[in-house]
Amino acid sequence: MAITAANLTSGQQSTSSISQTTASISPGTNKLDLVTVVWKRVGSTVDLPTVTGAGGTWVLINGTTNNDGTSIRGIQMFRDLSATPGSGVLTITFPEAQDNFAWFVDEFSGIDTGGTHGSGAIVQDQESTQNGANVGASVTLLALGNTSNSAYGVIRHGGAGGVTSGASFTELSNAINGNSYESEWAINQTSVNWTWAN
Repeated sequence: MAITAANLTSGQQSTSSISQTTASISPGTNKLDLVTVVWKRVGSTVDLPTVTGAGGTWVLINGTTNNDGTSIRGIQMFRDLSATPGSGVLTITFPEAQDNFAWFVDEFSGIDTGGTHGSGAIVQDQESTQNGANVGASVTLLALGNTSNSAYGVIRHGGAGGVTSGASFTELSNAINGNSYESEWAINQTSVNWTWAN
């Protein structure tokens, strides 16, 4: 079965908040669901989020934070997969209030259903940060195990002009709240990339 992807919901919180609920979702049976939380907080304390709800066990895959001396920015990605999924809202909670954050819930079918909570579907994870003036970003994956494997990525760009998906990628969702966020995916690609105007 070929891998397919779809966005279940996305959203943003542009005012200071410690938690937020998403729209209600209904994960599919034996489908990989990825929840990515993208956030910014003024100060020097790293506050990592947790995700609960919709009958799932949301396991942290990986994430990255970036401190520019004034603010902490971060991206964390969670996974779940169930043969008997529930439904409902997800609650994203931080230890302390964040200045703004956004979330994406993207679902994949045709994947390896082995392991626990989607672990068999995740072969590798990579992350990258960059500061300064740039007009694009790229994250390089290791070699894929099969040409039918898929790549998936999420970006937080510190500008409100929006971002453009990589040439071989399909956008799943995007958000703008003073910053720009986007999730994308593709088959048989090892460079997950984006561009923007300035």
